[in-house]
Amino acid sequence: PESLAIESAELAWGAPLDGVPALWVLAGGAASAWVGGPEGFSAQPLDLDGVQSMAIDGTGALWAVASGLLYRRATDGAVRQIDFGAPLSAVFAGASADLWLSDGSLLWHHAGGTFTPVEHVPEGELLGVDSIGRLLLSTSDGLARVSTGRPMVFIGLADGSRVDLSATVTLAPSLADDVVDVQASL
Repeated sequence: PESLAIESAELAWGAPLDGVPALWVLAGGAASAWVGGPEGFSAQPLDLDGVQSMAIDGTGALWAVASGLLYRRATDGAVRQIDFGAPLSAVFAGASADLWLSDGSLLWHHAGGTFTPVEHVPEGELLGVDSIGRLLLSTSDGLARVSTGRPMVFIGLADGSRVDLSATVTLAPSLADDVVDVQASL
């Protein structure tokens, strides 16, 4: 739409507006939901001033940092402020329910209703969150994945897949240089 300012806009897809998945656009400190209809797109602004960052998690909730405060917009449209206790600058989410927050100097991970500071994170540009909830960073050494647990990614074998023939599977553990032993059984 001509009225949509897209210069330096952040886009996020999925958090519903009136039950319909919407394209969320953050530009110029304002966020709005765009939904297509028979007469084109219509927009509904998110009633928050000074939106700095937004992300949609795997549950369909929209998270926003506005004027340093954290807000969560549930799938039913209810918006509530979450008392974080410190000014925030950015929020990141992905297909999981994991949420990552930055206050400009420290990263925080949110899962299961708990905010946990994350230490020993490499310097780099925050890019987003992958499908299993790890924060992705662009560092001088390349792409870094940050997690609060010890996830193991299996490449070549999807969850629940049936193995009828010999299959090549690559294991990609967190902190791969520290792995001493890997055992697997079928």
